[in-house]
Amino acid sequence: MFKKFLLLILISTLAYYIWCIHYNGCENVESGFEIESDFEQEMVPDNSKDFVKTVPLLEKSAKEGDASAQYQLGIMYKNGGKGVIQNADEAAKWIRQAAEQGLVQAQFQFGLMYYDGEGLPKSFIDANIWFSKAAEQDHIKAQNNLGLLYYEGNGVTQDFTKAAHWYQKAAEQGNVDAQYNLAVMYKKGQGVSKDLAEAKRWFRKAAEQGDLYAQNELEEMN
Repeated sequence: MFKKFLLLILISTLAYYIWCIHYNGCENVESGFEIESDFEQEMVPDNSKDFVKTVPLLEKSAKEGDASAQYQLGIMYKNGGKGVIQNADEAAKWIRQAAEQGLVQAQFQFGLMYYDGEGLPKSFIDANIWFSKAAEQDHIKAQNNLGLLYYEGNGVTQDFTKAAHWYQKAAEQGNVDAQYNLAVMYKKGQGVSKDLAEAKRWFRKAAEQGDLYAQNELEEMN
């Protein structure tokens, strides 16, 4: 019985994976651009019993102005469970306070919340503001996301040069999506001089990290 149940789970997982590739992944084949999310909860213990003790301690520290506690508490409210009831408003409140103190993870998360309209009114303009703050502190995913906003002209005037600039920053730090995005821009000559050799170089870096789209691009260019 257990083996049949396990087999059913594996089949369902495979079916979902194939569906995602067919219906979601194909949207990114041409551009390769996608907003990256990131949930950093390493400071929150995994033992469920500890969460009952953790929440009051985090709330105390957060109210005293500790940015890290504010961020962790905000993430807990954002995700729900683990000792708190999911509450988007509370999540936004605490993550904002941490972001305003300059905590880079919080700035990135706050940008995501504006981008997705989660606990806040959807606003590409505000997403750009907070991604910019995090990107200036070398947050790799924020740099890639900022590149996307400039590429698509969401919340900012479309600017391929600035898009390439931020993709380059993230790509040089090893971000696979930024490497692919930058390669596309070199291939098309958007924001940079068209350079197929440079496009291949960045496609290759992304491909070496397992990016299937980059691998396909390399095959087509060879």
